[in-house]
Amino acid sequence: MGDRDLVCEVLNDVGVERLFWKVDMKPGRPTAFGLKDGKPVFSLPGNPVSTMVTFEEFVRPALLKMMGHRRVIRPFVKAILQETATKRRDRVQFLRVRVVDNGEHLTASSSGDQNTGILLTMLRANGIAILPAGREQIEAGEEVDIHLIGDVQEPDTAK
Repeated sequence: MGDRDLVCEVLNDVGVERLFWKVDMKPGRPTAFGLKDGKPVFSLPGNPVSTMVTFEEFVRPALLKMMGHRRVIRPFVKAILQETATKRRDRVQFLRVRVVDNGEHLTASSSGDQNTGILLTMLRANGIAILPAGREQIEAGEEVDIHLIGDVQEPDTAK
């Protein structure tokens, strides 16, 4: 998304009609979408984790819908956040988490360092916590929305 990012310029040069570019989310802000001869064109961020998150949230549902599937979005659940999370107030943040069913309720813990260059967090994650815009801090113990990307774990298998 810096000065050397030529993707949007190139897409424009080949005739892609840009419908949006830059989404107020983290990770994934430089996501873009357009149409070329009526066909969808997605431009995803360069960082590996950003690409995986934006693919899961935008591209996968679109592809499934185009293939005729009716259930295109993976399940959402509520879980209790185990650590306080700090973020920018003006953006939605997608936090990679491990979701565990402790027998009473679901809990969500960070899957590790949330830097977008660290792939291990995606390997450890079975959910993506959606931290809303308008808040800078979500406190440990608060209930958050989780987009499941894997099976919920039981406490003895959650390591």
